[in-house]
Amino acid sequence: MRASEKLNSVHFMRFFAAMAVVVHHVTTGFGNKRVMVGAAGVDVFFVISGIVIGMSLLREEAPYNFAVKRMIRVLPLYWIATAASVLFVYSTWGELPTTEELARSLLLWPKFGTDWHAIYFPAWTLTYEMLFYCVAGAILVASRKHAWTATLVIFTLIGLFRIPVPGTDGAFFSTAVCLEFCMGLAIAPLIVCGWRPSTFAGIAMIAIGAIFAWSYQDDVLLITEQASRAHLARPLQLGLPCALIVAGMLAFDSASWMREKVIELGGDASYAIYVTHITTINFVSDRLLRHGIDPKGHPVTMQIALIVLSLGVGVCTRLFVERPLLDYLRNLLLGRSTRAVTVA
Repeated sequence: MRASEKLNSVHFMRFFAAMAVVVHHVTTGFGNKRVMVGAAGVDVFFVISGIVIGMSLLREEAPYNFAVKRMIRVLPLYWIATAASVLFVYSTWGELPTTEELARSLLLWPKFGTDWHAIYFPAWTLTYEMLFYCVAGAILVASRKHAWTATLVIFTLIGLFRIPVPGTDGAFFSTAVCLEFCMGLAIAPLIVCGWRPSTFAGIAMIAIGAIFAWSYQDDVLLITEQASRAHLARPLQLGLPCALIVAGMLAFDSASWMREKVIELGGDASYAIYVTHITTINFVSDRLLRHGIDPKGHPVTMQIALIVLSLGVGVCTRLFVERPLLDYLRNLLLGRSTRAVTVA
């Protein structure tokens, strides 16, 4: 596979994952537990990150370019989203985060051994992304030739073992999801070598992955919120099915519908959707309540409306904030406008 080629199926899965997370948060907010598996959208993101970073490592990308691309892709828009969340909370309830809370959130530095969460709480996933980028980047500096192998080995070990948090009473780092990055890393060399499943095999892989993911529907909250009770539950029960689905979708990478503008835009906007949807949901719900309209009094209509609005705000954020910001930063820091193949 040439560096200039675009993985349309992976781009589609980014859009699908973002929609799944939005649907999960909207529906659970209305007490609907029939699509809890939408939480697995973040597991899809982890697998895709593994693929993208794996391909960069296999191509022995220059460490500076590797680091800059990751940082400007994740941090600037996340900081803007955090500022929007702080502004909403302050304007609504008059509450401001402490200096420590703000600093930890902006730096994505958790308070280990506690139930700490970022100000924009879905950013818990970004703490793992940054860990992955930092480990892979450091290895790339040390040995570009062996970076893929070393990253796979180290992240597998980090994910497999329960590592105690120093200075705490029996707390452990929740690192099992690191194995989902490793699943993506394992898929990356197959893609680089040009492997694609047949249409039949792809459909079978997608079906099997979907069935297994859905079969854990009732366990999603246990898996996502009480990971310490079952260390490997998430990568085994959600991560593996998601990896199977992502790999199966490669069978349709050259399909014409994969190149539709709406899918391309959705994939491009997936990160913007992810970092804005909670604030969008909370803002709209609060404003409706202030005008005497209880969203839960119109559950079907409001769930559809909130999902559509969340996607719309994310797309607008992509078009009018993220894209021009990325173009500017790429020109400034990389000396040219780089359009990544499938940026995580």
